[in-house]
This record gives sequence, structure tokens and C-alpha cells, in this order.
Amino acid sequence: MKRRCEQSWSRRRRGMTLIEVLAGMVILGTVLTSVAIARGRFLRQWRDAEQKLVAGRAVDELIGGWMNGSGAPPVPGEGTLGEMPGYVWRTRYVPSRAADELNAAVVRVEVLSDVKPVMAVEILVHRMPLATTRPSRGQEK
Repeated sequence: MKRRCEQSWSRRRRGMTLIEVLAGMVILGTVLTSVAIARGRFLRQWRDAEQKLVAGRAVDELIGGWMNGSGAPPVPGEGTLGEMPGYVWRTRYVPSRAADELNAAVVRVEVLSDVKPVMAVEILVHRMPLATTRPSRGQEK
């Protein structure tokens, strides 16, 4: 009789119960949801990082053009970034006592998309002294 009881118990334990199957599915669903959320966040961060890299290159070219050309950025100014449709740059002065002591100004260059600010760079620009008119040699008295 003891033998019959052992055989029936071992036959019954070969499969899984409904509760075990449901518990496994809940755990699997939780893991898959966590992976999907993490992947979405990663892709969003990747997109933002790529956006900042492209904007950084564009601003670098923009500032380089200002420094090679006229020597000073247009402040206040605004324009579009050629290779990035939907993005604009904007310049403004930032008050700074330390820059004033050096006869310079801090210029903030901001890149904005349609939705939000992408990046900002501050550069130090030398202020040109006001031109004083001097009489020429022939006009001196």
C-alpha cells in the first residue's frame, strides 16, 4: 500500500500547477516590461546625444566663421543652422564683472529646436575701443 501512494505522488508532480505557470508569466512580463522601458530611455538619450553632437559641430563652424570674418559675433542676433532644419541660434550678452575688467564681453550662443533648448556656449569677446577721430598731420595746428 505504501508503494501505491509513492507512485501516485510522483506521477502527479511531473507537470506544473496553474499557480506556478501564472507566477512565471508574471515574472517574465515584469522583466520584459523593464527591458522595454530601459530600451526606450536608451534610444531617447542616444537621440539627444546625437542631436547635441551635430549642434556642437554647427556652432563650432558658426563661431569659427565669426572669428575668421568680422572678429565679433552679431549680438543680439539670431539665425538658422543650415544643416539642421528647424534649429535656430541666438546670441545675447551675459553680464560679467570679470569680463568688464578685461575690456571684454561674455556672449552666450544658444541653439534651440522647435521644442526645447539643445545647447549653449559662452565665449569671451574682446571689446573694440571706440574710434577717436584724430586730425591728420596736415590738419594739426
